[in-house]
Amino acid sequence: MRLRLHPAGDAGRQPVLVLEDQSQAEQAAQRAEAGGAGRLTANIAHEIRNPLSAISHASQLLREIVHDCRTGRLTEIIENNTRPA
Repeated sequence: MRLRLHPAGDAGRQPVLVLEDQSQAEQAAQRAEAGGAGRLTANIAHEIRNPLSAISHASQLLREIVHDCRTGRLTEIIENNTRPA
């Protein structure tokens, strides 16, 4: 709850006390904060997934082109570490 005093506009009038319920405003602010955090998280995930996907794809192409035992093991490590959890 919030109490506010509105001064009278005219000299002969009494000021007015207003009692406001702030719970709806506080809930709206919390929802806005949560929405912002969710959007931030989604943007960060997107910025991480895109390069990882490109690295994984490049590794798969490298494996197809080069048939060397050492290269196969390295591309396997790359693919395992870029795969979504």
